[in-house]
Amino acid sequence: MGKNPPLWGGILLINLNLSIMEKFLKQLANIPNDKLLHFFYGTIIGFICILFFGVGGFVLTLLIAVLKEIIDYFRYGKMGYWKFSIQESCKDILFTSTPALMMVIISLF
Repeated sequence: MGKNPPLWGGILLINLNLSIMEKFLKQLANIPNDKLLHFFYGTIIGFICILFFGVGGFVLTLLIAVLKEIIDYFRYGKMGYWKFSIQESCKDILFTSTPALMMVIISLF
């Protein structure tokens, strides 16, 4: 009969996976609440758009995200209250449109 692999190898692998998972969870905890809200609402908007428009729903979700940031600029930026930079707006657009892109990729396969 063949020999069983040593137990320590499995424990080492589990410990390695746990440390990777711990690092991943710590990184998730560092995501700002604003970005999580963009991801959440992007998921809802993306689902509805893709449900009705298929793959074109991603483009519509991206357009909605861009229009939302333009509205924010005119609402807050013109009043001197522009606390977000262009870089932050681009991150907001990315976090809003990413769920729709994920749904399109899943639907293609």
